[in-house]
Amino acid sequence: MELFTKYNSFSWVLAGLLLGVGFVIPTFWIGGILGIVLCVHLVFTTKSLKRLVFGSITAWTIKSALALVWFWSVYPIEWLSFDLGRVQLILIFGYWFTVSLWLGTGGALFALSVRKVSTLINKKYVLFGIPFLWLGSEIFGSYIFSLITIGEGGVITSAFSFGFVGYLLAQHGVLIQLAQFGGVYVLGVGIVFLSVGLYWLWYFYTKNLFVSLGALLILFLTGSIGLFSEISTNNPEQYHVVSIDTSFPTNLVRTTAGQLSIQQELGRAVEEALLLEPDYILLPEDASYFDQIQRPAETKALFRFQYNNPEVVIVDTGRVEIEGKAYLQSYVYNGRENQVDQSQKRYLVPQGEFMPVVYVGVLNFFGLDELTSKIGKDISFQVGERVNQSDFALTTPGVLFCFESVSPWGVRTILQERGEVPFIAHPISHAWFHESDILWQNLDSMLRVQAVWNQEYIVSAGSHVPGQVILPNGNIKSPEIMLSGDNWTIRQTYIPKK
Repeated sequence: MELFTKYNSFSWVLAGLLLGVGFVIPTFWIGGILGIVLCVHLVFTTKSLKRLVFGSITAWTIKSALALVWFWSVYPIEWLSFDLGRVQLILIFGYWFTVSLWLGTGGALFALSVRKVSTLINKKYVLFGIPFLWLGSEIFGSYIFSLITIGEGGVITSAFSFGFVGYLLAQHGVLIQLAQFGGVYVLGVGIVFLSVGLYWLWYFYTKNLFVSLGALLILFLTGSIGLFSEISTNNPEQYHVVSIDTSFPTNLVRTTAGQLSIQQELGRAVEEALLLEPDYILLPEDASYFDQIQRPAETKALFRFQYNNPEVVIVDTGRVEIEGKAYLQSYVYNGRENQVDQSQKRYLVPQGEFMPVVYVGVLNFFGLDELTSKIGKDISFQVGERVNQSDFALTTPGVLFCFESVSPWGVRTILQERGEVPFIAHPISHAWFHESDILWQNLDSMLRVQAVWNQEYIVSAGSHVPGQVILPNGNIKSPEIMLSGDNWTIRQTYIPKK
């Protein structure tokens, strides 16, 4: 440990790399524990206050940068209605770095809080408070991020949880079950507690490298134990759920002919899905199968007449403009209850859904007014007023929009409104990205933790990403492929009834 104290600046960088490597390569989640141990050690041994603040922000910024390295998967940006050219590289780097920095400010709060508390009580006892100080600092960083990236579609919140160390335990087959007691927050406290325990073991007791490494090895090996591999159910009845994944080229939506082609193919996919006689059909986000402009009663009547009144529940979403403002809205046709359920997206991210005011100001300052105006026309969503799902039919699943899974309480909020749901439908679209495994891994961890916390099945249907089923034990399975067509794939799965 003395070596890390001697090379202080390098050690902070190393701590950040260890903290973030598990978000890039999930198998190296154990690196997060080593990173926390090193970070705690540096907080106690860095004498200069200036070095402490700069070093802790550096470590946490690197951690966040690794968790957000998927930002680069948007290159080349093809989903805008115009070509950004090479300027997009500067924009992507600037946004990636600054967002990581906003989240990284939590590191300074953590370091200063620990140092302050350590002046009041014995160092041994400070260690018990470190897990809670760490969690609070991550939440603080998320608040700072939302404050600086505020825009017409943004709110001040700690929902943006990329880089929360608790998600690293989503890779541990046993410890992920702790999420039942408080989601990623409990996992965050848990992984820091384990790290502090190792630090305590080394610093106050054995100072034996082999003992500490042995404890880490045991922790790593127990992560692969499938103690919770199966979910048993006493109810043999099941829901038959069909999901439709799509991969339509993004440039098709820019022309009337392209939009018509998409609707024809999507209609063909729905017709094939109906032949399977499922209980539910899930479409990816912004599929816009149903006409959101037409009155729901008219759309419902036309669909019932066209398909002989099927007793099926179809979850669709699409962009809708109301009084000049754009919203993402669900349209759930419930043939079993003969009604249509609608809600609007409650949480938006400034990664393609709205323009942060600060960034618009900076771009305008450099004379890029025309650029911000063009981008603003394509990404101008707002948080809707009709976000509550409490009036949905009992047989309608909860609807978790794309990237709402980033909020640790996304599923929890739906259950608080509904009380009970058949399952959670998760329509998603990754048309912005180019098959980013790192993004998918991070989002999977978030969904796994939410499934365990709320003991709910989550079924996704994806655009430019395969749909899947997340079980209440955190396991993920791929639904069976039934049929494929021109840029669409039909999958099916079965969900136990409650």
